[in-house]
Amino acid sequence: MADSTGQWHAAEARVAGDTVEVWAEAVKEPVAIRYAFAGDPVAANLYNRDGLPAAPFTSKEKPAPGIDR
Repeated sequence: MADSTGQWHAAEARVAGDTVEVWAEAVKEPVAIRYAFAGDPVAANLYNRDGLPAAPFTSKEKPAPGIDR
């Protein structure tokens, strides 16, 4: 999760119905999130009801200034 200064922080998440809730204690004003955003995302652990893994994603195509994709 990226904060308003463009720094990325590890975040926690939980599935609540049809929603994934994401938070990070260090981030007061989140501006972007990304999931499994690496060449080899070994910690990817989000699956749908059919057991298929979620594809890597980012919440913004063009992150805010100062945010390193």
